[in-house]
Amino acid sequence: AKQATNALLANNYGNELAKETEKLKGQRTDNSTYSYSNMAEDYVRAYGNLYDEIVQGYQNGTRERYVEDETSETGYRQMTMEEELNGLDKAFQKAADGADVKEMITNEFQRLSSKAGSKQTSFTNTNKNPQATDKEETIGQKMVTLAQAWKDAYRVSASKDSGMEKVLSMLNDMFHMNKEA
Repeated sequence: AKQATNALLANNYGNELAKETEKLKGQRTDNSTYSYSNMAEDYVRAYGNLYDEIVQGYQNGTRERYVEDETSETGYRQMTMEEELNGLDKAFQKAADGADVKEMITNEFQRLSSKAGSKQTSFTNTNKNPQATDKEETIGQKMVTLAQAWKDAYRVSASKDSGMEKVLSMLNDMFHMNKEA
């Protein structure tokens, strides 16, 4: 029963990431404006927290996750740390892709609202792509870059906090200290 329960949890990294991100969002003192930079920071912090939890759990022997395995006598086998970290990476990439979609929809809505606000009767350039140009990274790309920087720093220092210091510095540079991003 324990292995079956753990097997269900093993494929839920997206849910774990979302819960951790919501927890971090709830800890913010100013929830009146939740910018893209706030969202990116919370997702990267959540990623870091979960990554560290997985690594520490394997290092101290307290973490056990199972996946279905038809070749196993019990039908399940214990996951490796690398498998779990890969699952977390996939969930984070999916969240970053979702942030890009949200950014695209928001930008398009703002573009259409500004056109409607100017009382223009026809829309010109309706094929305009509201996502970032080749020179500008999307929110999702920024999130992935930040997570990779955190992971690189974590591998060197084995400290999730020192890695986060680097990420916060990069975050401020990426969003030009503009919390309205």
